[in-house]
Formats: sequence, C-alpha cells, structure tokens
Amino acid sequence: MAGDRFSRILSSMAGRHALVIGDVMMDEYVWGRVGRISPEAPVIVVDVERESYTPGGAANVVSNVQALGGISSMIGVIGDDEVGRRLAEQLREAGVDTSGLIVDSARPTTRKTRIIAHSQQVVRVDRENRGRLSRSAVRKVVSLVEEALPVADVVVFSDYDKGMTSRRVIEAVLEGARRHRKRVVVNPKPRNARQFKGASVISVNQAEAEEIARVSIGDERGLERATGRLYNILKPEALLVTRGPHGMRLIDGSGAVEDIPAHLVEVYDVAGAGDTVVSVLALSLAGRSWDQRGRHPRQLRGCCCREESRRRHGYTGRDFFFAKPRPGHGSVKTKIVRRSVLRAALDELRQKGRRIVFTNGCFDLLHVGHLRYLEEAKHLGDCLVVGLNTDDSVRQIKGEGRPFVPELERAELLAGLECVDYVTLFSETTPIKLISELRPDIHVKGGDYAVDELPEAEVVRSYGGQVVVVPEVEGKSTTRLAETLRARAKPSPGDEASHVSVEGLSARAIAVIPARLAATRLPNKPLLDILGKPMIQWVCERASEARLLDDVLVATPDDEIRRCVESFGGKAVMTSAKHRSGTDRLAEAARSLDAGIILNVQGDEPLLDPAAVDLLVEAILADPEIPMASLMCPLADEGEEADPAVVKVVTDRNGFALYFSRARIPFPRHAAPARKHIGIYAYRREFLLAFAGLEPTPLEQAESLEQLRALENGYRIKMVLTPGPWPPSVDTAEDLEKVRRILGSK
Repeated sequence: MAGDRFSRILSSMAGRHALVIGDVMMDEYVWGRVGRISPEAPVIVVDVERESYTPGGAANVVSNVQALGGISSMIGVIGDDEVGRRLAEQLREAGVDTSGLIVDSARPTTRKTRIIAHSQQVVRVDRENRGRLSRSAVRKVVSLVEEALPVADVVVFSDYDKGMTSRRVIEAVLEGARRHRKRVVVNPKPRNARQFKGASVISVNQAEAEEIARVSIGDERGLERATGRLYNILKPEALLVTRGPHGMRLIDGSGAVEDIPAHLVEVYDVAGAGDTVVSVLALSLAGRSWDQRGRHPRQLRGCCCREESRRRHGYTGRDFFFAKPRPGHGSVKTKIVRRSVLRAALDELRQKGRRIVFTNGCFDLLHVGHLRYLEEAKHLGDCLVVGLNTDDSVRQIKGEGRPFVPELERAELLAGLECVDYVTLFSETTPIKLISELRPDIHVKGGDYAVDELPEAEVVRSYGGQVVVVPEVEGKSTTRLAETLRARAKPSPGDEASHVSVEGLSARAIAVIPARLAATRLPNKPLLDILGKPMIQWVCERASEARLLDDVLVATPDDEIRRCVESFGGKAVMTSAKHRSGTDRLAEAARSLDAGIILNVQGDEPLLDPAAVDLLVEAILADPEIPMASLMCPLADEGEEADPAVVKVVTDRNGFALYFSRARIPFPRHAAPARKHIGIYAYRREFLLAFAGLEPTPLEQAESLEQLRALENGYRIKMVLTPGPWPPSVDTAEDLEKVRRILGSK
C-alpha cells in the first residue's frame, strides 16, 4: 500500500521541469578510521581510506529533482578550477542542463570537506568566497534567468549566502516568475530572507525561523508566535518550517495550519535535508495552483532519507530517473527543451550518425496543413526539431491580436505530435541565430519560396547544410482558418469594431514599408535625418495615423534599418537581400502576416496623407472582386505631364486603370484625362503572393513599371482619386531639402 502511494507520488512529479537558481558547491567526503591521538597535539588522527564527491547546495537540489523523476536545469557560479569542472561533469552525467553554470575565475568553487570516521563527522573544512558576485556575473545570471523562466514549471532559489543573493538577481527571479506565472520556492538564509518577500513558498528550519522572527520556539505558543510573525514579515503564499525530530509545520494562504510528523532515522549527517524538502515541495507545486496541490504533506512525509546510505553507495538521480531528453521518448514536456540543452542532445545524435532536420514557425491554430508538413519534414531525416516563435516574436511578425494560442500551449501541442522530437522556443523574428547554433543537416521551409529568397539559406549553406522547400497544403493556413472563424462569428449588438467588414468577414489591413539602404540615387535614404528623426520614422508615424490600418511594419534586408525602427518603437521584419523589387519584399513579409489586406507604402513618403491611405483601404474592402488598388491625383502642370519621372495613369469610366506610362498619355489632341499615379498600393494577400510569382511582362519591362504586369495578365487595378495635389516624396537631395522646409514650416 505504502509502496503504491509512493509510486503515485513519484509519477505525479515525473517530467516536471524545475529551474534551480542559487549557490552551488561541492560536498567532499573524506572517509577513514581513528586509532590514535596525534603526538603533535591532543587531536585524533584519521587514517584516510577513500574520498567521495557529491553536488551540494543548489546543486544538491538539482540532484534531488532528478532523483524524484523531474527535469532540472540550474543557474549558478563556479570557479575556474578542478573542483568546479568535476562538479559540472557530475551534473551533466546525471542529465542536468548545466548551460547556466557561469565560470568566474575571480572566485573558487565553494567546497565543504567533511571528514568522517566510524560514521561520525569529525570536522568540516570550508573553502569559499562569500562576497557578492561581480557586476558582469550578475548580468549573466539575470540574462540566463530571463531565458530559462518561460520553459520551467517551477523555480527554486537555494540560498546558502555564498554571493548569489544580489538584489538584481532576486528581483529578476521574482518579477520574471510573476510575469510568466511561475511559482518560486525559496530556502533563504536569515540575513537574506526579507529580500524574498512575496515568494510563493518560503521554507526555513526552526533555528532560521527564530532568527528571522526574533522569537524563541520553546513550545507551541512560541511556534505560533514565530510562524505568525514570519508570515507577516515575508508574506509568502505558503510558509514551511522544518523542525528536525518535531517534524514540519505548513501554513498556507488561507491560514490553514498542518503539522507533519517526522519519521526518525539515525544519520551521521543532516546536510541536504532541507534541499530534499524544497525539491519535493517544488515538484509537487509545479504547474499547479496552491489549491490544486493535493495533499502536499503526504509528499513531504516522504522526505525522510538516510543520507549516509545515499552518499555511501553513490546513488544519483540517474539511478531513479534518466531525465536527459531523448528524441521521440518520454512525456510531452520532456520534448520541450532550451536551446542550450538541445545543442548537447543534437551533438550526441550526430556522433551516432543521425540526420537532424529543423523547421520553424509560429504554429498558431495547429491544423492538418501543419501536420502533413511536419510529417514530410520528419521523413527527410532521423530527428525533427521545431523552432517555435515566442508570443512576443509572433506579435512582431503577425501584428497585434496574435498569437491566438500562448507559446507554451503551442509548444505542448507540437510536442504531442509523434513526428516531432524536440521543440525549442526562440524570441528572434528570424531563425538565423538558432540555426547557426543548432547547425541542422536539413532546414525545411513551407511555401512556394525560391531557396535563394530565404534569409537563412546563406547560414545553412555556410556549414554544408541543405535547404528544402516543402509546398504548402492547398487551402490550409492559419490565416484562412482565422478568417473562417471570424466570418462565422456574430458581431455583438452595437459593436463598432475598427475593422471594416465585408460580408461578415473582419479583414485586417496592415501597411508594410519596404526599405533598404542600397538606394541608387540617394544612398541610406530611409535613415536620412529630417528635423531630428530618420525619414523612415516619419513614414511609420504618418501611416500609423490611418484609422483603418491595424498595424504598420517595415520589411528590410538591412539590420541597421531594423535596429533604427525598433529604437523608436516601430516593428520590423527581416527579408532577403536578393529581391528584385519592393513588391517581392512585400510578398515575403506578407506570407507570415495575418491580414487579408496588405498595403505597400513607400519609404520615401515622409509627408504621407493618412486620409488617402484610408480611402485606399475603403475602396478595396468595398468590392471583394478587386485584387489590388492604388492612388492617383490631378497632374499639377504640363511639366509633370512631360516628366518621365512622373508616372501617368488613365482609367475607364469605373475608375479601373487602362494603362500606366512615363510618357504623356493619351496623345494631347484635346485636354488630357490622365492623372498622376501615386505609388501606394493595396493588395488582397492571396493576390499579392500570386502576383509576385508572375514572370515580368513586355510592357512592364519597356516602361519599367511593375503594375503593368497585373494589367498584362488580365487583372484589374482600382484607382482611387485623392482630392488634392500629392505632397512631394524624396528621390533626390533636392527633394530632401524641400521636405525639410515643409515640415520645418509646420
């Protein structure tokens, strides 16, 4: 019966991921026997028989997590010494993710040496540096915490007062955990306890409780006073006080008190007992609310362990549960791993001759198209790794309102597919950095891309990898699925959504501004200064004033432009540097956007009229048969009629373009009905993707006007007349000065 209960407890903890942060150390044991007194001084002489080493401090918590069937990763600091290297190796052998171990050559690895004779500890020798971490080490710890928190189920902070309790580190842990809704279990030293105020669970022993509360615990009344005072000082969600032979007292947020009796065993060394309690409590809380935790006291009753037996026989977490991730095995959550852990796993697979396949994406609203694509990718190799965009990066790529499904749920759905071996989250908008770290044999992309169009193709080829494009499943996409759901949804009475609806379909309109540094007539044009702001910022801000646009972003092959846009709070997506035109760049960006309407706004329009943009969006939304639309305005004078830099357009009586030309059209026997074409377009997304794939046409090449490709292929272009003259764009240095004067006068 007890064995079955213990098995159920272990089963409930298996596969849960604990991120352990704190002071790591090596516990060194010197075993021997005593048979004489030293002639030099009245002390015993220990004849050493053997030595052993086990992870201690926060590293002992990690070992306990492994032994209980959990998955652990840790963040801590070791020295650049043999002890630190031995400690890291022992943890790796147990399946622990040690990528968070920072090597600091300015401090030694903490080592506690216990000399044991006849199962009794004779003396302990400590070698350590209890000073605070350096600023650079703190920065590294904070960065690692921010990376590791999203994929953990629970966080443990193991404080041994050896330097890790920097205020900045603690704030990063507690604030990050609140943001990601993770519970934090802390085992603090008294002098640091107040810094952990508000942690989910705080566990202290009786002596520590007395020191923090400044209340002696000699009887039940003293215990009540001390725990009450502790609770008021630290304000945790739950408080646990361990009392040695008197058991433990657990107090939760409702004020409920439960005393847990001890099961006494004779041990020579109680080192690590608190770590075991914290490990059990953390795993039993992982992924649950406090009210869902079940009977934690039952789990905690199992914390009695004979440390002597564990240490004497060298048991490790591996003997109980092999937690190192293996492709295609284990629970769903064991497939979701940090990229640092993944690198090591993939290296091991390569040594065995396995072929690694990688793909990436948002995988929002998982559908049959995704499934067939992933199954086809898996057939290309032995191990399929899926790089999954985080929620923040999805918003940057797709716009506000996405993703529909949170990142961890998307990861869990992908991990549940048999064809997927690993899932790892990445926060960048392109997979280039992740690919360069993982170096897969094959990178798979879904769609109708040419391989050379993919920004990541170059890095894959650089190490000898292969890029494979898998066609999308016809008619299956997240965007189409979302539009279908919107079309079926009934609007609420009186709802005045900002989206314009067509036949019940709520259509998102997103403006994309193609921008690059390599302009022929005016190099670095998007970054040129206009009254203290780069030109691209003026364009973004003016476009954002259009009331019918859901979002505005810049598509660029240049990292300098991306950084500039993000510096003023704009959004940017990276695209290939090999595109022939801005439309091709627009199409690449549109493939990953959740929008029915895509606008091409030129990056040299700092005086863009937001009202004209709204007219364009209204026109294409008003008629679902219109594949694309553009703007026109009256010609200013005869000079513009004759200027080949000014594109003219003539239309039919319904406002659809008949022809575009750089020449004067039509022949001016009578008053010319031509208008000035303004190079801002609105496309239906599906048409844009098809249009970008069409071959250049004769008239297009003769006039060097891309829009003629649409007319020559039989597509209609709706022209929208703006009421007044169009403000100047920037093509030359003279144009730039003119725009500066206009904006300066305002």
